[in-house]
Amino acid sequence: MLLATIDSAQEKYRITDIVWDQGEEDLSANTDGRAYAQMFRSLVKSVRAHGVSAPIYISIATRCSLDAWSSVNAIADAQRQLPDAQLGIFAGIDTDSLMGPLDRYDDCHLAASGQIKAAGAWAKILHKGKS
Repeated sequence: MLLATIDSAQEKYRITDIVWDQGEEDLSANTDGRAYAQMFRSLVKSVRAHGVSAPIYISIATRCSLDAWSSVNAIADAQRQLPDAQLGIFAGIDTDSLMGPLDRYDDCHLAASGQIKAAGAWAKILHKGKS
């Protein structure tokens, strides 16, 4: 689905940045950190094979269910290790630390205040990448 969306978008637009904010489900499914990193690198290869050379920004995004969540986890560790300038992969925002309890309406998904915080943080990173 992602690659079809990329192909369709490229018919009319030039993709300038890719934001990857995902990982909560991987943590709750106990995905191995090495497996997460391998799957992400495979995704990057596929995106590049479809002609997209834009920088890819990866978030630290694992927080879902405040009762059982810990900031020390395999997925967040993998996400922190994935940026690689030679591959065009850069650090995105850290939603795990940026969001407070009121920024998630169900202890997982972003409420309006969380969306505003995330949008502002992304705007700073993407603007900085163009400076």
